[in-house]
Amino acid sequence: MAKRLDSDTLQGGDPRLPVMINDSLVRYMGSIAENVRDARFLLHGASGMLHDIKCRNPAAAEYRNELSLRLHTMRSHLDSLNQQVQELIRVLS
Repeated sequence: MAKRLDSDTLQGGDPRLPVMINDSLVRYMGSIAENVRDARFLLHGASGMLHDIKCRNPAAAEYRNELSLRLHTMRSHLDSLNQQVQELIRVLS
């Protein structure tokens, strides 16, 4: 297992520093990817719940539709972010 980066390692000029930085970046990107997947799952659930709401008031229905569109856009952005993170992990690994 790689040594964690700390101030002594950085100041001491450890020759393994590039490998430790790379390993730290891969772990960090993995955490980001996991959080993105969790957020997307929650947005999908919220979107499903929003879709199930029946609105009798046209203004409320319009607001619901606007929120649904925003949730869809957010999921799309998260998908793009996840692809970029996965590509960075692939390059760093």
